[in-house]
Amino acid sequence: MLSRGSIIFTFKHRTDGSFINAAHRIRRTSKFVRYSLTILSTSLLFSQPAFSAEQTLPSKGINLSKYVNFETSYNEAMLAKRLGFGLVRLPIPNEFFNQSNERVREILSLAKTLNDNGLFLIVDFHPTEEFKKEISSSYTSRNQFLEGWGQFSKLAKSISSKTYFEILNEPGKIPRWWELQREAISRIRKFDKKRVVIASPEGASSISLLLSKRPYRDNNVIYNFHYYSPMEFTHQGANFGSRKFKNFHGVPYPVPGYYMSRYPSWGAEATDNQVRLVKQWSERFNVKIICDEFGVYKGGGVSPADRVKYIKDVRESFDKFAIPWTMWQLVGGFGFKNTNEVDSEILYALGFRGE
Repeated sequence: MLSRGSIIFTFKHRTDGSFINAAHRIRRTSKFVRYSLTILSTSLLFSQPAFSAEQTLPSKGINLSKYVNFETSYNEAMLAKRLGFGLVRLPIPNEFFNQSNERVREILSLAKTLNDNGLFLIVDFHPTEEFKKEISSSYTSRNQFLEGWGQFSKLAKSISSKTYFEILNEPGKIPRWWELQREAISRIRKFDKKRVVIASPEGASSISLLLSKRPYRDNNVIYNFHYYSPMEFTHQGANFGSRKFKNFHGVPYPVPGYYMSRYPSWGAEATDNQVRLVKQWSERFNVKIICDEFGVYKGGGVSPADRVKYIKDVRESFDKFAIPWTMWQLVGGFGFKNTNEVDSEILYALGFRGE
């Protein structure tokens, strides 16, 4: 049961298609209406600047640990700022939307503090896979998800425009996700017309899935993709995600073809080819894009030097095509901060000189 006054992201229970031809057809009406629609069609449908000109999203960002409390996230974010990052992405687990509005206000207090300290923030709704299954199978849960975003945006509408909302991390197999995400954005717009929203394709939010999408008619949406190609390298030895990567160890970079079934090899050129495609997509529709996850799991026997080389190649590709990014992550299995020190080689790979 949902209690009155609680945020409703909460339950105790617990496609790659081709582009639609975007030619804008106008029905035969009066000459005046036809003329007006012709003038407006580009701005309403395809010319979609993601945010106002005076607000430029920093190009270099980092993912923080999943939110547990104010102090932990604040300390990580301040370290990120000292290292030179201007943008942090904060994953919010679903249980923090399962309680009173006070827990949400705690997150919003953190958002205000980080914004006041000059950081841009992505509030990333990062629930469990079980939560996503609930949304997939339950009409009630889908409605609760939508109502939750409406309630969250109502509470957050006074927060700085430097805080962005990411609707859902890696939506997976949620049916008709693109339509559901559009409805979530609509719920946000009831309370906050100009808040920048991060929209992601279904699945693991790959480039190929984003390329199949047509942007929403919303001037304040940035389109997101995640980049871990090839996962035979980036996820080697991982005991999460696809089971097949658990038995991969010592995969070098660049990746020779015999590790992969789809590609003859993988290095900087292959990355450029993929990133170029998503950049062309953004230019076709005149929208902003971001990669808010990329990185290499360090716990599966990967060579530290190869890990540095991969991260450098991917970061340089994003920079070459002017795509902002947030690496996954500062602390953890993909991170570069150990107990008492920061890996300076990873910092160099990300384009920094170190702390």
